[in-house]
Amino acid sequence: MSLGMLYIWRDYREAQHLHSQDISHSASHQHLFSSCPEIIQEDTPTLYVDAALDQDRCITGLGCVFKVGSHRIIDSAKIQKPGASSPIFTEAQALYHGLSWCLSSQLMPGFIFSDCLNLVSKVNGTWKDNSAISSLVA
Repeated sequence: MSLGMLYIWRDYREAQHLHSQDISHSASHQHLFSSCPEIIQEDTPTLYVDAALDQDRCITGLGCVFKVGSHRIIDSAKIQKPGASSPIFTEAQALYHGLSWCLSSQLMPGFIFSDCLNLVSKVNGTWKDNSAISSLVA
């Protein structure tokens, strides 16, 4: 692992720790994670994607893991990119690269997981734009 990736990993872990201290978990959020073992069977192919930003160094880290079942890792990939955009865009990049990686590797996920609720809501079509100009861009 390169020194740059170590910095990204350390910064990512610190951000996750700080983020987890700031967020109170709702009942629906807890239900989502408690129901995962029920839908992930031992033969379920699953893609996990995530992103990390280091805006001080202007670096983006993207990662994806392909698993079968809860414990068997089939393959993983990581990408370090110059630049640091918005968190939602970076999470979308992780999803895009994860799906592209699956296609090129001939991996077929049954489920895809991301920790970005905004992205998941947009992909699933349940997100609603409540901005003042939402009717202009709909």
